[in-house]
Amino acid sequence: MYLAIEKVTKSYGDILAVNEVTTKWESNQIIGLVGPNGAGKTTLLKTVSGFLEPSNGRILLNGKRVAMGAVAYVPEFPDLFPALSVWEHCKFIALAYSIKGWELHAQDYLESLQLMDKRDSLVGELSKGMKQKVMVAITLLRKPPVLLMDEPFSGLDPLSSRELQKLIVDIKDRERIIVVSSHNLNTIQAICNRVLIMNQGSVLKEQEMTDILAEARAKGISTLEDYFLEVTGYGGS
Repeated sequence: MYLAIEKVTKSYGDILAVNEVTTKWESNQIIGLVGPNGAGKTTLLKTVSGFLEPSNGRILLNGKRVAMGAVAYVPEFPDLFPALSVWEHCKFIALAYSIKGWELHAQDYLESLQLMDKRDSLVGELSKGMKQKVMVAITLLRKPPVLLMDEPFSGLDPLSSRELQKLIVDIKDRERIIVVSSHNLNTIQAICNRVLIMNQGSVLKEQEMTDILAEARAKGISTLEDYFLEVTGYGGS
């Protein structure tokens, strides 16, 4: 399975947020999308997911136009129903997407994300980190072929972050494309197979993680964070 992004541009008036991005994301990988604030990462993810229309270019899944519902987007700031419980959110998604036998899957995701004790809690009463985990759980319940996650570790404590990292690695398979955008480059280095570095709307670098780390070591650079700073020009002289 693959998702091809071909010369995709997204403009807001005179502001060019994404500039002719061309890339190919494949299944059985976790692709890390990194870049400084304002690099165009979120705009690119929203355009791929269908929330925004590209100004130019096209997006294809296995060579065809992307079907409705094939791409799921987990935003940095969860958009949930405050008056519904965690379990009611799972039920709502199951009904909306006609998911049969959803209860066992929902329970598995809630247990993996340490949310079972919050099962009957109203989402409006949860912390930002808890809401983020609920958003991840109900998105995974859909089993989308393409999963885009925008700063999924934001607001999570270290244990919750580690649990989510493990869950993301566990769901990697040949029938799913996973893209994770994060400013936490240590986490990206730990879980991703491939990295795409953006700045000012353009792709600066796209490589396998092993190749990037080998290139970094050859330059005397020990971490993805230091390599990122050099590539984006933020590392100083």
